[in-house]
Amino acid sequence: MLDLMPPGLFDVAFAIAFGATFLTGVMRGFAGFGAGMALIPVYGLFWGPIIAAPILILIEIPATLQMLPRVWKAIDWRAAMLLGIPAVIGARLGAEMLVELPADLMRQATSVLVLIAVVALWFGWRYRGRRPATLTAGVGATTGLLAGATGIGGPPVILYQLSADGPVERHRATLIGFYVPLEAALVTFYLMFGLFTADVLWRSVLLALPFMGGIVVGQHLFGVADETAFRRVTLLFLGTVALYALFA
Repeated sequence: MLDLMPPGLFDVAFAIAFGATFLTGVMRGFAGFGAGMALIPVYGLFWGPIIAAPILILIEIPATLQMLPRVWKAIDWRAAMLLGIPAVIGARLGAEMLVELPADLMRQATSVLVLIAVVALWFGWRYRGRRPATLTAGVGATTGLLAGATGIGGPPVILYQLSADGPVERHRATLIGFYVPLEAALVTFYLMFGLFTADVLWRSVLLALPFMGGIVVGQHLFGVADETAFRRVTLLFLGTVALYALFA
């Protein structure tokens, strides 16, 4: 089996990515989001965006399936589908952008996107206006476009969904449900463009292990750890990773 692995798989970059993936799994398990914002800058720095994005989606799928049963009853499926269906359409165009645009441009764009999201979340930006179906669908389409092109689709839908009225547990659950159709679409489109190479598949299998383990830890922390303090530490982590990836 080891003979089937691509050469040079285990190096310093992989070791760093392994540790970052576990920490990100803790964050994902606690908050329900944020994996792309943390891992795409790391993976993209080491391996480039065209490898980073497919790896992320492959390790996110089992994570979503792992978390789904625990939040199923709390999901607002109408909101999840109103966001999710347009996201599928946006993801198709985004996947083509990932393939066609220069790698350095995509890496820098992802870092800037993460920094904008970190600032907005840190200062507690909230959308308090009306939420017609067209606006919700637009947020979904934008999220899908960014997810397909950069692997980071979270910021628009996170900022939009978590500022809605109602309990945070419901919004967190709806975010998890929203990722089901989006992740299925991303797998389909990345397959169309031939992005699931042997290198991507092997890295995904190996990095899924610390990610899933971190999610278990994060789920146990949810409701126990101080949410405000955890959020601050998470945002500092995301901001540091994005700044390093931007200027490295």
